[in-house]
Amino acid sequence: MSDKEVAKKAFEQAENELRENQIAEVKEIVKKTLSAISKVDNDIDKLQEKKKYLKLDLEDLKEGRLDRIEERQEKDPKSKNYSLVIIIKERERVVERTPYWYVPYHVEWNQTVSPDTVYCTSGGTDNSALCSSFSSASSFAGTINGSITKDFAPGTYLVGDKIIHLR
Repeated sequence: MSDKEVAKKAFEQAENELRENQIAEVKEIVKKTLSAISKVDNDIDKLQEKKKYLKLDLEDLKEGRLDRIEERQEKDPKSKNYSLVIIIKERERVVERTPYWYVPYHVEWNQTVSPDTVYCTSGGTDNSALCSSFSSASSFAGTINGSITKDFAPGTYLVGDKIIHLR
């Protein structure tokens, strides 16, 4: 073989090695991108599930159905983890024939919720918003009943920079 042929074969071999390295790199980029998409999809699924539970809580609050929230939290651990409040029926104060919206429930903030969450409710007659950050220092741990939530959960709320009309 001549020097020219040897050089040509060496050049082709070097080109093939470079191409194989580039192909391997592209495949690695695609694999890592697919992995990242899979992680995002998993995160989205978890967030959608959390949103579903929060919407159920919101609907039950609007209907004054603290009993449904309590039952869901008793039977489904995910519900208890995702809810912003823990609802516990005050059994010693319940009379057998009390309608569900007058049954007293102990309500406390769920301490497993992210401390970075900010909540706003509509305030006074000037439509100002009363906002507070949720933290372990949130102090409300009291008793409410379904009639209170049914009457006062609906309304207009300023959350962040959005106005939400809850009906």
